[in-house]
Amino acid sequence: MHKQSLILLICLAFCLPAFCQTSATDTTAAGHQEVDSAVATKKGEPTRKEKDMMARNLTPAEGKALVYILRPTGFGALIKMSVLCDSVHIGATKASNYVYVMVTPGHHVLESHAENNASMDINVEAGKIYYVRQQVKMGFAYAETGLKLLDDTDGQKDLKKCKLAKDNVATQ
Repeated sequence: MHKQSLILLICLAFCLPAFCQTSATDTTAAGHQEVDSAVATKKGEPTRKEKDMMARNLTPAEGKALVYILRPTGFGALIKMSVLCDSVHIGATKASNYVYVMVTPGHHVLESHAENNASMDINVEAGKIYYVRQQVKMGFAYAETGLKLLDDTDGQKDLKKCKLAKDNVATQ
């Protein structure tokens, strides 16, 4: 009996942080359940699905570069991972999500935060699109993260597997 209790305690220790980090249903500040993602929250505003379609078909703004950070895997599905560009929060991903940001040409630092922190230096040119895969690995208590620059072919393939994250700062 003592052995079973110890095993249960160890399982709880590893699983509890993952369950505590995100809730099963997101709620608004008023405590009501969010409107279905396909329905616009205010008249005239695009739906989440429309925002996703627009974000997938973006071209860089004049004098800017476009960077997509993609999380195409279902591994660590409940774990939210924050994404920062030059220490500014641009969104958080869950399984099969992406965020994006328009940046000025030059050097930038992308960060991904989970059980660990991963960072990547990236030099971008105006008018170009960049794809970065947010990697998910098994960690000690919950998922760990990493970042990897992709070529256009792999980046577009990963983008098709993902949908726009709810809190992508550029779309709010």
